[in-house]
Amino acid sequence: MSILKSIYTFTLVFIISFIITACSTKTVKTTEGFEIINLPDNSIIYLNKNSSIKYNDNFKTREIELSGEAYFDVTSGESPFIIKTPLAEIKVLGTEFNIRSIGEQLEVEVEKGVVELKANQETNTLKRGERALYNKSKNLIQRGKANFKFKIWMNDLKKEFKSLSKDFAREGKKAGKEFKKIGKDIKKEINK
Repeated sequence: MSILKSIYTFTLVFIISFIITACSTKTVKTTEGFEIINLPDNSIIYLNKNSSIKYNDNFKTREIELSGEAYFDVTSGESPFIIKTPLAEIKVLGTEFNIRSIGEQLEVEVEKGVVELKANQETNTLKRGERALYNKSKNLIQRGKANFKFKIWMNDLKKEFKSLSKDFAREGKKAGKEFKKIGKDIKKEINK
């Protein structure tokens, strides 16, 4: 009887650990820097400073929880790509857009493609070059032409990566010179 009990306990522990592992979530938070996240479906998220995202590791449902601001470059897939913020839900019907969700205000700007914004029982479809601004306290969605303010922080992100690239190149040259010197020293020691 104790062998059956041990097998039962082992099986139960295995199943529970499998469920916990299969349902694990990944969280990415930024403070003073930017972050680029490559998702399992090959979509890319450019996360602005002081922002965070959360999603399931397996990413089968293609759902993201966003706090703050992020630019999305979404690849097409069989399941819908959905971004949930404290104020609204955005369903991707296209590819590139920016979402800014801070306090009681949500802003969505579409760079390319189409997205669907659901806020407080109202659904709006936004196309390229359009913007929607939702204010929770006024319970109002205002639509208009996109002004693409997100391009300012995206340019800062590009500058930061360009600077890092230069730093890596400079350090790579230094390391190359050091390796060359070490190689010469080793060669001298071998030839003695």
